[in-house]
Amino acid sequence: MRQLTSLDAQFLALEDGRALGHVGGLALYEPETADGDPLDVERVRALLSERLHMLPPFRWRLVEVPFGLDHPYWIEDDEFDLEFHVRELALPAPGNTLQLAEQTSRIFSRQLDRAHPLWELYVISGLEDGSVAMLTKIHHAAVDGVSGAEILAVLLDFDPAGREIPEPEERETEQQPGELEMLSRGLTGMWKQPVRAIRAAPRVLPNLDSVPTMRTMPGVKTIAGASRRVARLMPQQRPRTVLEGGSLSAPHTRFQERISAHRRFAFGSLSLSEVKEIKNEFGCTVNDVVMAICTSALRSWLLERDELPADPLISMVPVSVRTPEQIGTYGNRVSVMIVPLPSNVADPLERLRQMNRTMSSAKERHQALPASLLGDANHF
Repeated sequence: MRQLTSLDAQFLALEDGRALGHVGGLALYEPETADGDPLDVERVRALLSERLHMLPPFRWRLVEVPFGLDHPYWIEDDEFDLEFHVRELALPAPGNTLQLAEQTSRIFSRQLDRAHPLWELYVISGLEDGSVAMLTKIHHAAVDGVSGAEILAVLLDFDPAGREIPEPEERETEQQPGELEMLSRGLTGMWKQPVRAIRAAPRVLPNLDSVPTMRTMPGVKTIAGASRRVARLMPQQRPRTVLEGGSLSAPHTRFQERISAHRRFAFGSLSLSEVKEIKNEFGCTVNDVVMAICTSALRSWLLERDELPADPLISMVPVSVRTPEQIGTYGNRVSVMIVPLPSNVADPLERLRQMNRTMSSAKERHQALPASLLGDANHF
């Protein structure tokens, strides 16, 4: 068994029927494989069956600790059913992009079944251009952006001829733990929580106002400021507190209203080469350009409804803190940057320049924070 980290468990805890913890993506493929066979659900199941031993999160099922005394565990699912996870769906004629978006919205509005490994894959046919869509859906408790990319690297090949797949290693069958064993684990873990909090305190308290889930709570800024002042008196702590943070406040918009259980999905495409041309012209990064595009879309949407606030919108940008040694371990190794979006800037070129400046400043602030901040903060 493998226990979820505090950060992994947070993505489970946020689910309440309205907020959902899964992530995923939609991709379009040519209707035939390199050898001329149709790309259908049976072909996809065969591929996954061949490579399932290379995809641990696809085999993990949750085991809860009684009474929620400690974080849950992952265990190999001894009743794994590939057909349950890999499903097919055919769009009715004409099979346009609006219909594809509607089906994606419907699928993403449903919570994953915790009695099974937390992922689903849909093979969608019937598109008007003949292509085949694949919609993946996996819980954030099992993967982050980098480990999600690792899964794609296992499923997709650079060479149309494929590659040699290593033989699966022999593994001992994991036994489903009983209630008494899980209760014992929970009681042991419960007594460790105060120790974890004490150990994490020097890293968390000076940066408490940089934790997205805590920064707006009453008293957090006071605690963080006082902790930074104390840290400055301790020579060994000085390198960790380079910049002050936590002063950003989001203007009120409808985005702060309570979310519903429904999701609406829309998509488009943009040439990566065009994005890189813009990046090179303005001396910024691809991420800066993407952030500016998102800002422009939000600005236009709010302007159309006469709801654009005078102050910048505030965003949360995930950042991988996964080390080379942690590649292949899955789970979450992420931190976040709190970044203002120049949604109040009318000129699109100046909007991009300002996005570049604010991202650079956010990166400087982020580099001064402990990489484990999000996970450490969950002990409080």
